[in-house]
Amino acid sequence: MNDEELLNDKKYIAPSHSSIERSERRIRQIGGTVKMNYYLTAYGWVKFHFYSPNPQPNEIYGYNLGSGASEIFYGQVDEYRIWDFGGNRTHEIALNKFQNGEWTNWQEPILVPAFDTLDYEVTF
Repeated sequence: MNDEELLNDKKYIAPSHSSIERSERRIRQIGGTVKMNYYLTAYGWVKFHFYSPNPQPNEIYGYNLGSGASEIFYGQVDEYRIWDFGGNRTHEIALNKFQNGEWTNWQEPILVPAFDTLDYEVTF
């Protein structure tokens, strides 16, 4: 089942802390066979290297991964960060740079492999 089919499956309940409390997820009988459907995410990790090889005064660099994961760097940057993502999926990273009084924004797609760590360099 691919991601699109899964999201359109009426039996699918998006994972959350409260979803385990739903009555259809409780085992209500002893003995016999119980059929339960659980969809598990295969996580992957991305080790980002944010790098500005030739920073100019007053430059600002930033990234946003969505879901509140973002950061801003002032001046020279040579930093590493590791973030986890749903694996075997393409994710977008939003990047921005403030230079000469003007913001430049762009996005880059990242295919994150499941159960693995991807090294990804962002050069501003």
